[in-house]
This record gives sequence, C-alpha cells and structure tokens, in this order.
Amino acid sequence: MKQALLTGGAGGIGLAVSKYFSQKGWKVFSCDIAPQKTANKNITPIKMDITSGRSVAEARTQVERETDHLDVIINLAGIYIMDSLVEVSEEDFMGIFNINVNGAYRINKEFLPFVKNGGRIIIITSELAYLDPLPFTGIYSITKTTLEAYAQSLRLELMLLDIPVITIRPGPV
Repeated sequence: MKQALLTGGAGGIGLAVSKYFSQKGWKVFSCDIAPQKTANKNITPIKMDITSGRSVAEARTQVERETDHLDVIINLAGIYIMDSLVEVSEEDFMGIFNINVNGAYRINKEFLPFVKNGGRIIIITSELAYLDPLPFTGIYSITKTTLEAYAQSLRLELMLLDIPVITIRPGPV
C-alpha cells in the first residue's frame, strides 16, 4: 500500500486530496492543527501544529508507529491574509511566514528520512500570487515567492538523492 503524509488535511484542498488518495487505496496521514475525525480506514488524522517543531516531532513519532516509509509528502497547509504591508502587525507578518514557509521546511526536514525508493515531495504554493502581487495581498505574495524559491532550491538539492520536488500552483480556491 502506498502512503502519503499531507499537511492542511482537515479542509479545502487538503481534505479533497486526503479523500482522493484514500479512494485510490493509499494510506494517508492527514495532518492538521484541528484534524477531522473520519470513518475512512485509509485516513489517519494526526494533530500537528506546523509552527511548532515539537508538534511536528510528536507527529513523526506517531507516523513511525505505523510505518517507516512514505511515498509522498504533500505540503498543503497555508494561510491567506489581506493587510497593508505598513500596517500589518509584526505578529501577523511573522505568523504567516511561520505557517506558509517555515511549516514546509519543518515538515520536509522531519519527514525526509521516510521518503525512499521513488518517493517525492510536493509543495503546493499558490496560483500566480508570487508573479503579480496586488495591493493588500503583499504579505501573502511575499510568503509564496519565498516558498517558490525554497521549493526550487530544495529541488536542486534533493535531485542529488533522486527525490523529486514538485511544485503545484492550483489557482484560486
């Protein structure tokens, strides 16, 4: 059975991807700060706060109890805020980076040892927010631009280990 770990699994694209993979016979470790209970035996909801290294490590321990292998890590968790770049609070400014950028870093660092034998990492960035920022969406665009650069650099580094890093830009949802 193929296995996937994904973040942001309790709603939106993450919930849809969890269901899709489980219907295809995959075991899905669906991580979220507020995981959804499910009757689907192929989906294991895991409580994880990607802004906390400790929470991510605890989730790794939970996954380790069930497997030593992941076929894919899918980084879906993220938030969107609208605010003026000169008025946004420092807490919100740092907070969106901690989720949209640092969260993917923490997940990939912690779970990379599970990716073996043709496994891959998928990073969901955004639509085209990083190419054409609009007024009051600058903070979101900045985090997505940073995530794009992170994904490209990670792609080049993990190419040496034969682990593809795939960037997906699903468009507005």
